[in-house]
Amino acid sequence: KNSELNYIKELYSSQRKMTHDYKNKLTTVKALINEGNTDKAREYTDTLLDSVIYHSKIISTNNDIVDALLNSKYYLCHSRNIVIQFKVDNLSNIPFTNDELIVILSNALDNAIEAASKCDNPFIKLKIENNKLFVISIINSSKEVIIKANRIIKSHSPEHDYGLGNIKNIVDKYQGNLALDYRDGCFQL
Repeated sequence: KNSELNYIKELYSSQRKMTHDYKNKLTTVKALINEGNTDKAREYTDTLLDSVIYHSKIISTNNDIVDALLNSKYYLCHSRNIVIQFKVDNLSNIPFTNDELIVILSNALDNAIEAASKCDNPFIKLKIENNKLFVISIINSSKEVIIKANRIIKSHSPEHDYGLGNIKNIVDKYQGNLALDYRDGCFQL
């Protein structure tokens, strides 16, 4: 899982570099306008806007590692026309390591993205509460899933078992609870 952590750090570093270069890009647009080259300025501005929209920080949790992961998943959902909503508390002080939280979130969100992408009205709702208890809830659109004894018996992806197993190991380590539910076209973890 170090590769996931390194990837997220690289995303965060990339975003900081882009912010630094933004002033130079605006200076270029201004120079194009001053030279009367408005068509080129407009074209370059459109390119910049597309880039800024893709690399903007959509969510801030006060945890740079988690922010990088959630923002990358947001853009992945956006590229696949999946509506994703976040309701996330301050994650600056969490009860386990960033690496463990990344394993939980990346596996859960990858499963949710895969399932939602197979639906007509794809959506994902992620909620993380960090109060007296630490609670992660993900609800996503899904084709039928059969769950027995809190295990997925039938799904459209056998890989879900690996990710859920990794999540369960971390949850068990902290004496937490992992609950799965499927109803009315929605899967909940």
